[in-house]
Amino acid sequence: ALRSQSSMALDLRDKELFPTFGQLPSDTPDDGYDVDYFEFDEYSGVIEPIHHWCLLVEITEVVPYIRPTYYGKDVDGTAVFIVFYTDDRSPQIARNCNVGDTLALMYAETHMFNDGQVGIRVDSDDYVKLFHSTLQGVFQIDELLNSKMTSCHLCDKPAKSQCINCEVKYCSKDCQVADWKPRHKDECRVGKCIKQWKSFNWWDFDDYRSL
Repeated sequence: ALRSQSSMALDLRDKELFPTFGQLPSDTPDDGYDVDYFEFDEYSGVIEPIHHWCLLVEITEVVPYIRPTYYGKDVDGTAVFIVFYTDDRSPQIARNCNVGDTLALMYAETHMFNDGQVGIRVDSDDYVKLFHSTLQGVFQIDELLNSKMTSCHLCDKPAKSQCINCEVKYCSKDCQVADWKPRHKDECRVGKCIKQWKSFNWWDFDDYRSL
């Protein structure tokens, strides 16, 4: 039976939908495909995902290489090796990626590179989102949005308005403006994406969702 998901039920700490690196399917499985992530559609004759999933990785090192290459860590602290193999050898998302940022990689699969390292090969940046926030910061924003805020994000006074993009609440326009540059500009990008994620059922794969 198809699992349902209310808009508030999506939790970025749910390891079925936001798995660790060690839980990911392989892009070259020994036995056809990973039944935890894929199924064979008899009608179309293709193997397709059962549900949506996303790997969250905090960048720990930018590796000098001809392609954008990074080391990062997942929610469990496991090291993750990431290489971009996009047609554009210097995509904007990679140019803006720094240590301490977090990458959200939809439909990530493990890949064995020629040198024997196992990591993530990114062939399209359509399914990648860059957050200028640590992984812990991303989780904190998710918890904030799930908390049904009633007080101002800056001063804790009763909230009277909210950010149009991510719905974080403020008591006044003055507090919202004061919070923008030092903190909320980067938070908002995360919150807007999480809000988008909550708008669809992750357990019902309808099509690949770009970011």
